[in-house]
Amino acid sequence: MLKIRRIYSNSVEFIFTYLYSITKIRRIPVVRDLFRIIRFFSIRSIPKTLYFNFKCLPFKQAVMLPVHVHYKTLLKDTSGKVVLNCRPRFGMIGIGFENGYKGVSNRGLWEAGGKIVFNGSANIFPGAKIIATGEVHFGENFSMQTSTIISRKKIVFGNNCLLSWDCLIMDSDQHPVKEIETDQQINPPEEVVLGNNIWMGCRCTVLKGTKIPDDTIIAANSFLNKKYKGQYQVIGGNPARILKQNVTWSYE
Repeated sequence: MLKIRRIYSNSVEFIFTYLYSITKIRRIPVVRDLFRIIRFFSIRSIPKTLYFNFKCLPFKQAVMLPVHVHYKTLLKDTSGKVVLNCRPRFGMIGIGFENGYKGVSNRGLWEAGGKIVFNGSANIFPGAKIIATGEVHFGENFSMQTSTIISRKKIVFGNNCLLSWDCLIMDSDQHPVKEIETDQQINPPEEVVLGNNIWMGCRCTVLKGTKIPDDTIIAANSFLNKKYKGQYQVIGGNPARILKQNVTWSYE
């Protein structure tokens, strides 16, 4: 009987999630709240959700259960600080839940001994990896597929940022390079900043020191490692350059 209930619960959750992800009903506040409730009552995810909220957030915020964590997400390190720079709302942040596309994800990872700041709602889908000894700041309406963020200093995302599959964003070279004579490190971490309204295609790499301006579309398989200028544009390539101007994008 328990197995039947579990199958039924998972089926209802997936069907609603799929319809929610491919239609405009997700814009309706009541439907959005209903989705969050259904997601929370995926029974196996409740313990990990409760643990994360009361471990990482102040009690007054934790009781609102603003963060929902899927049971398959690996919480390897929750010793860092999580900050909500907004009014906490039930289920406003989802970590590890499906968005209707099966077969393109795997187990996610949360390894954050540093500081994670949420400035609004966020969807971090299955397979996404957040690794931070530094800081990561997420703007309002952040969305991330099966990609990886590694911060040793600071990575900032503006509002309405969308990361596709297999992207890598990091603010360091991971290993220090030193001069033999002076023993000085010559490759320190550098802050990465992505502006508002950024759409990043699949398999992009963003390295330390990169700054991407507002209203930029990044083509798939692009390599970014510098400060870019302009607005309402498509950039892409290896190394990335401006491909098209006077364009914009939306979630539709």
